[in-house]
Amino acid sequence: MWNDASAYPYEDGKLFLGKSGGHDIGIKTERHAITIAGAGSGKGATVIIPNLLRWSHNALVIDPKGEAARETAKIRHEKFGQSVYVVDPFNISKVDKKFQASYNPLASLDPSSPTIKEDITAITDGIVMRADASASHWDDGAQRVINGLIGYVLLCLDPEEQTLIEVRKILRNAERFDKVIEEMRNLSGCAGVC
Repeated sequence: MWNDASAYPYEDGKLFLGKSGGHDIGIKTERHAITIAGAGSGKGATVIIPNLLRWSHNALVIDPKGEAARETAKIRHEKFGQSVYVVDPFNISKVDKKFQASYNPLASLDPSSPTIKEDITAITDGIVMRADASASHWDDGAQRVINGLIGYVLLCLDPEEQTLIEVRKILRNAERFDKVIEEMRNLSGCAGVC
């Protein structure tokens, strides 16, 4: 059905589906598109990248290998005049620095908010991997420690240090960790997470 280029010719603003008989095929849709297939099946090369090179509207792409960003960031910026942001903390995509972006989830937290405890817990829910329900006390303990450290970072450090990277630095330095724990004993902000 979708391989009839005369019935479904590709035009700007359509979702590119592929080629048939040397002609581009596309459909007009106001819906989101999702591509699901096994690893190595060609999703990026045959669907995602060709659409990003043609689609002039906004796109949010989850791109674990960085291929789509590497192949399309510069072109989307130049061809469509779009702002392109690549969140790639490990620089897998190897995109130009002007496209590299980051997100600091702690930057939007307000230690005096009535929901600060829940806000911090929402972040640590995504950090602590829960593997075995019968040993959940270990995971709960890890989450409480990270919650407390986030509270400490928000209450005691300068804004540029209020990051998860700083929380990690504290966790990885035993001497600093011990000092921070002592300081946390007397902290009452952030709804008592410290």
